Amino acid sequence: MRNIYGADGNIAARVDSSGRVSLGFEPSATVGLVRSDIDVFVGEAGVEWLGRIDADGRVFDAQHQVVGNVDASGRVLDVTARLVGTVEVAVDGAALLLLVGTLSPGSLQPPPPPEPKRSIMEEAMELADEDRYPGIRKNYRPLTDDEVFGKPFKKET
Repeated sequence: MRNIYGADGNIAARVDSSGRVSLGFEPSATVGLVRSDIDVFVGEAGVEWLGRIDADGRVFDAQHQVVGNVDASGRVLDVTARLVGTVEVAVDGAALLLLVGTLSPGSLQPPPPPEPKRSIMEEAMELADEDRYPGIRKNYRPLTDDEVFGKPFKKET
């Protein structure tokens, strides 16, 4: 079993020893075939030819257009030189671009950027500001003299 990793580092597909490609980590239906370390076919029987990879690592589709390339370290790049995944064997990169990319395009999307983390000093300064300058309540109304000093004492006569 060879794993095909997507842009986010998760397993996008798997290729077994006979060249059958299945999507995801779990065993699933065969969606394509990889043959002779060059060609990629769609379907369980491999009827339709999707494309090939040449000796330089360029991936060509059925219309003989370059759709990406695979470098010597197994990084798969699309036409815009964006990293879309990593593979162990070069033909698996062609399967990633031609087969997996059309069936599950979400696996080729880069992961979302991480949210910026606040430093400990920023959190401490924010807490200190809350202690020094407490917020004013919205439902605040000024106190009257009677509430502050109380009502004068009336003698009963």
